[in-house]
Amino acid sequence: MARKQTVKILKILNICASSPLFLAIKKLCDRPFQIAVMLLFIISIAVSPILSVIAQIPIIQTQPNIQQLVQQAQTLYEQRQFDRSAIIWQQTAAGFATKGDKLNQAMALSNLSLTYQQLGQWPQAKTAIDQSINLLQKLENTSARKRIFAQSLDIQGRLQRASGDSETAIETWQKAAEFYTQIGNKDAAIQNQINQSQALQDLGLYPRACQTLLKAFDLDIPDCKTLNELPPETVTKKLETISNRPDSLLKFDAMHGLGDILRAIGDLQLSQNILESSLTVARNLRSPLEESTALLGLGNTARAFVERQILLPSQDQDSTILILKTQASFNFYREAAQLSPSLTAKLQAQLNQLSLLLESQPWIGDDELTKYADLWPSIQAEINNLPASRAGIYAQINLAQSYLKLRKKGASTARLSLPLPTAIEINKILTKAAEQARILDNKKAEAYAVGSLGTLHETAKLWQLAESLTDRALSLVSSSKAADITYQYFWQLGRIHKAQADIEKSLGNSDKAQKYIEAAVVAYTNAFENLRSLRTDLVAINPEVQFSFRDSVEPVYRQLVALNLQVAKSLISQGKIDDSQKSLKQARNVIESLQIAELNNFFQDACVDVKTQQIDEVDRTAAIIYPIILEQQLEVIVRLPGGKLLLYTPTNPSNNSQVVTQKELENTLIELRSGEKNASLQSTASSNNFLPLTQKVYDWLIRPIETGLQESQAKILVFVLDGELRNIPMAVLHDGSQYLVEKYAIALTPGLQLLNPQPLLQTQLRALIAGATNAPSFQANNLNPLPGVQRELNQISASLPNNDKRENEDFTKANLQAIIDQVPFPVVHIATHGQFSSNAEKTFILDWNGEINVKDLDELLRGINRKRPIELLVLSACETVAGDSRAALGLAGVAVRAGARSTLATLWQVNDESTALFMSEFYSELAQSQGQVNKAEALRRAQVKLLKDSKYQHPYFWAPYVLVGNWK
Repeated sequence: MARKQTVKILKILNICASSPLFLAIKKLCDRPFQIAVMLLFIISIAVSPILSVIAQIPIIQTQPNIQQLVQQAQTLYEQRQFDRSAIIWQQTAAGFATKGDKLNQAMALSNLSLTYQQLGQWPQAKTAIDQSINLLQKLENTSARKRIFAQSLDIQGRLQRASGDSETAIETWQKAAEFYTQIGNKDAAIQNQINQSQALQDLGLYPRACQTLLKAFDLDIPDCKTLNELPPETVTKKLETISNRPDSLLKFDAMHGLGDILRAIGDLQLSQNILESSLTVARNLRSPLEESTALLGLGNTARAFVERQILLPSQDQDSTILILKTQASFNFYREAAQLSPSLTAKLQAQLNQLSLLLESQPWIGDDELTKYADLWPSIQAEINNLPASRAGIYAQINLAQSYLKLRKKGASTARLSLPLPTAIEINKILTKAAEQARILDNKKAEAYAVGSLGTLHETAKLWQLAESLTDRALSLVSSSKAADITYQYFWQLGRIHKAQADIEKSLGNSDKAQKYIEAAVVAYTNAFENLRSLRTDLVAINPEVQFSFRDSVEPVYRQLVALNLQVAKSLISQGKIDDSQKSLKQARNVIESLQIAELNNFFQDACVDVKTQQIDEVDRTAAIIYPIILEQQLEVIVRLPGGKLLLYTPTNPSNNSQVVTQKELENTLIELRSGEKNASLQSTASSNNFLPLTQKVYDWLIRPIETGLQESQAKILVFVLDGELRNIPMAVLHDGSQYLVEKYAIALTPGLQLLNPQPLLQTQLRALIAGATNAPSFQANNLNPLPGVQRELNQISASLPNNDKRENEDFTKANLQAIIDQVPFPVVHIATHGQFSSNAEKTFILDWNGEINVKDLDELLRGINRKRPIELLVLSACETVAGDSRAALGLAGVAVRAGARSTLATLWQVNDESTALFMSEFYSELAQSQGQVNKAEALRRAQVKLLKDSKYQHPYFWAPYVLVGNWK
């Protein structure tokens, strides 16, 4: 059994490729010697050899022996005999110094530094490059000096990056770029920008990294977001600037770098296509290192396809893709390991194989598992032989992190048989990695190693040691901008303090427990602030990485909220109501930030960045209700009109001491939604289990504040819903006598803030109305016709005479785009099939010809010249994906992305006939009220009208309509 369990050690295959903690290693692991041999070596193939430049200087012509030494040093380097090469470079530098040739002396010293870097002799490497730069700074500014200076700066930048200082490396390479521009060395300038792109990826700045790479080749594409949105044929045409170049290491570097970045930002198919092209280039060059690197990149992209499938709801997963991409990834990794002349790259491919093996146990056969039985013994033997380098340090940390994740998750290894390392062995690995990082002066890598030691001790519940190590890790990066590390170790410190508080509380030491809770809040708040600073680049990471959103980001928010609420409850119990407001406000703000982060993660784009206004400043008659789903229980924050924030913990009526757990809530909501959508229950709604479920949720969310709502004369309830609650229309909640919608107008908002809300005036009721009854796109997607759409559009036209209608064949994306670009429409009504999903790629509406996805809808509705946002967007006949607990994210995403102040949509597809009646009533209320009825009240009246009709009294017909955003 021991052998069975150990394969789990590397459950974090993608800690090298996917964890935010280890973004930096991925690029270096891919090609550990690439930069050294091809990118920076002054006399290498990738840049013009210095000797070809210096050969123009007469003094060189009189030094054949020194020229022979230079050639010998270069040959030894290329043969990877670095010890001997370093000795010859020393002799060469001394020879040039004796002759007074400071320019060539600087060249030799720079190459000596590069050779020392390969040997892991970092202090010597720094001394050599510093001496070279010092000599160059004092020389006459000739063309030869500029060329050598530029290449020496490239080598200095490599050393800085290897030391963990990627920011300084970028600055150094930018200086080198200026020299390349001055001397007109375009290829060297391109290579320099490739280097900068890699360093930006170290920092997690993928959008900037992509922009830098695209700029290097003058592709006339501003960023990867634009590249992602271009048609395939346009992308092929744009990339001809690279693909038409003769095969070279530079061409390979560019294509491989772009393929890696595209994977990182989530464009997997284009990443695969470009990496396949890079593999062809590598094979044409007959370079095993480049071929291995391309194969490793293809393996990572195939793995990303697998990860994307795993993250989808089970009903959306494609088992064929899952199996084929898993096998493809295995094959790429296996071939990469076999071909690689680099131990580090070989080890990375093997690590990736093992991690994928562990994760894919549920869907691969026993025969496949058997093939990899010797992987761990091979890795275990080789990892100790890694050189003291940045890549080697991270490989050791990754191995340890895999072990830690395995210990935390306790994942099963029933189908595997490998030994499991002990905590003592992992401690030794991390201690060695930390020591090597100190020698390298790589504070970021040292922080990773020391922080991981803290995690190891946290796992062992050795709290004081864990706290000390975590503090030390934070101090190592305190002066840097490494928010990706800092947030994780502040989070770790918060968890440790929380555990310490629980221990003190169990011992009856309330004062000590309180101090630890306060310390935990501070640590969690610091983690939260660092996450917010990462927001733009956080979302750029692909589903393979995704900052492990559900595992490594969302828990920080929710755990901080739980601590804030714990503090607030303590203050409230002491009668300190005013003091509790600060904690309640912070809890509310953190939940808002989580909702924004979820939407950004949904789009893989930091799109939610708008001028906003707090919703409780908008309408003093509105009660704002924030249900918060925590791991242990449901909590609710409420602000009644004109009142302070209140907090209550719902309990079950049959047992007031029993809180509502997350599991109980979600099971109830799933059952409730199933009943809501079942139209066959319409005649027996009160006699089945449906109404009791709606009453149960009412008791949890509304019953505790019934009196407060009445006394404050609230007219509208605004819900900021969380989790599974988003899939349930609040209108359906029942108090035993009435549905909630019969008493209050209801609106939703995806956050606690709104776009500059203003009431919808009658003068603004100019509408664009569009839809289809039986489009070819319906048939292509096996969807039924919508015969009631024609009646719906006609009735809306009658209610809003100032309209422009596009129906059936005229309902196309191109037609809508053309008219929206010319004329502003405050109201846009679209009646067609569509669906909302937690996956942005599966959130779309159908026009006559095909799908309009959520990002296309954004561009369509915003229009080219639109200065004013749409006031009301109505999406009729859409529905959320069944079984997808986060499907309503798609609805919120459409509402936010489209820039509409209000969005009216359906959570499930509704009967055609009732939809036509509902929409007619809704628009009639808006049009006839002379601005006296807001959108939420118009919605309420239309829903009640259907509810009172015996034909449509079941919630299936009237409940799914929800208003998201501005209700005024």
